[in-house]
Amino acid sequence: MVVEWAVNYAYERGVVVIDAAGNENQSTVGYPTANDRAVVVEAVNNSDVRVDFSNYNAGVTVDEIIAIVEDSSSNID
Repeated sequence: MVVEWAVNYAYERGVVVIDAAGNENQSTVGYPTANDRAVVVEAVNNSDVRVDFSNYNAGVTVDEIIAIVEDSSSNID
């Protein structure tokens, strides 16, 4: 896989790869998210609970997540 190779190449050279888990409310994640060397970004609410649109995976642990807080008071048109 080209993406897996690229993540490993970056990691070996000290580059941090950050990837979004996704916004389809699915339990499957692809690459580079599935690579242990990528940092996963997952959406959570103000209570640090995963929002219903964010993808999730049993292999993603809390210490690997950079939280993005969903702000329900803002409107995006």
